[in-house]
Amino acid sequence: MRQPQLTKLSLSENQIASCANFNGHTRVMILNLSKNKLTKCEGLCHMPGLEELNLSENEIANCEDLKNCPSLRVLNLGTNKVPTLEQLQSFPALQELDVSANQVAAPQSIAHLKQYKKLSKLALAGNPMDETLSGGLKQECLFRLHPYIKLKVVGEDEITEEDIGEWKTQRKERIKAEEEALRLAAEKAANPEPAEAAEEEAE
Repeated sequence: MRQPQLTKLSLSENQIASCANFNGHTRVMILNLSKNKLTKCEGLCHMPGLEELNLSENEIANCEDLKNCPSLRVLNLGTNKVPTLEQLQSFPALQELDVSANQVAAPQSIAHLKQYKKLSKLALAGNPMDETLSGGLKQECLFRLHPYIKLKVVGEDEITEEDIGEWKTQRKERIKAEEEALRLAAEKAANPEPAEAAEEEAE
């Protein structure tokens, strides 16, 4: 049923498994689909007036179909199964993003968020990549995004001048270390260890 005057819609906790037949709404500004059974974002598109979208506590593993929402300012994808931030589409007005407690394993995908020029608040805690971050999530976000994106808050922590100073100190060392790691990985791929080569021949 089409309801052209509808601007706020809450469908939380309704066991909804698919939005494939939704196909957008021109006037909805706030949409809450949290605590359902969604596994992807099919049908969540073509919403020019949408400003806030809550998809938290679903089972979303693919959010690539979430698109054509040029006014979206707040997106909550917390507690889902999204494997990489690179699935996120273009949202030119985005200011707040929550992808905490998902399945993001590669910190490199944080760089994908550079496209969100207005992004000021980011939540990413509780992902598998946490275990690989020696300097903590806040510094990782700064390393991947600053100064292109001027974050103000990561999780519940504000970005301070001290944080920026630490970023400046560590940035060159981090870049050098990553370049060296990539070089070594490329060398290893081109020249496998004798044991590995023997195993391959035996197979």
